[in-house]
Amino acid sequence: MPSQFSVLLCALCVMVLHSSAQGESKKVSVQSTDYSAWVNCGPSNILNVAKLSIPSHITVPGSVSVSFVGELKAPVKAPVTIKLSLKRKLAWKWVKFPCLRGFGSCTYNDICQQLDEIFPGDTCPSLVMSAGGSCQCPLKPGMLTIPPTTLHIPKLVVPGFLANGKYRVEVKAFSGSQLITCVQTTVNLKVK
Repeated sequence: MPSQFSVLLCALCVMVLHSSAQGESKKVSVQSTDYSAWVNCGPSNILNVAKLSIPSHITVPGSVSVSFVGELKAPVKAPVTIKLSLKRKLAWKWVKFPCLRGFGSCTYNDICQQLDEIFPGDTCPSLVMSAGGSCQCPLKPGMLTIPPTTLHIPKLVVPGFLANGKYRVEVKAFSGSQLITCVQTTVNLKVK
């Protein structure tokens, strides 16, 4: 049974993977200072991320508004793997969080199979479908626009003094061994 975090990650990946011009990595800042700047960190991405809005400050538990505009340049076939790297800034150094119970710097294998288990048949959420996405692999090339969408973050069972701080998040998606996309951002986390 997939964890709630992997279900959320899968749903977000479906929305993101279905839609930076290939070539050089570039830094793109969003217009509002309330949103985190992000970087295309892949040398050549199949997924062109044109806009990604993620708040620069996240409170847990709480809600965040995210949006995305992108284009998938080629079909994405199984197996799809997501590699998440999570590092926390401690003094002058970035320290990588290990993967513990599906949280932290984890690798999520066979996302397509997880999607089939989470969204069997035609049970794909309307948000994904209305954005041009699909809950089934292979994912077809095309545009994807996710309007500002509110995600609810549940309470974490961890002391705030351990979780509060500045984090560097890097998400890499692969179809087999081929890099689909790499996106990196920095956020500030506060646990209530």
